[in-house]
Amino acid sequence: MFYPEDVYKRLPKVPKEGIDAAINMLVGQEWIAYERPVLWIIKGFKNEPFRAPNNQKQITGVVAILKSLPKLKIVSDFADYYKITLNKGPKEDQKKIDKKADLCSFTGCGKLSTITIMGRGYCDEPNHRDEAFK
Repeated sequence: MFYPEDVYKRLPKVPKEGIDAAINMLVGQEWIAYERPVLWIIKGFKNEPFRAPNNQKQITGVVAILKSLPKLKIVSDFADYYKITLNKGPKEDQKKIDKKADLCSFTGCGKLSTITIMGRGYCDEPNHRDEAFK
């Protein structure tokens, strides 16, 4: 996921109208999804040669990037596509929790989960998410 303005900067000799026309064509062919200001190359992350689906550092990085993006449907569609669940985070009132999945699955933690991996919730502590991949 990235901002189209980055494309304009990388291709300064290509007119913006040409880039916009290419984006519209690719959206029409369902190669990309675009919701201003975010552009998603569909299956781009899936086919990323350096992607390691079980690498905790990469998962943490992807979650951080997704949380930094505007709260748009395209961001939640990306998370759904890759089965990444973004919870509200530790600032949420614990009294409102009614599901066990909303708490970190790490033994004895009890903090609110901020991500769900393989159906189990985990907080922001890195070693807690490592448990998901054992």
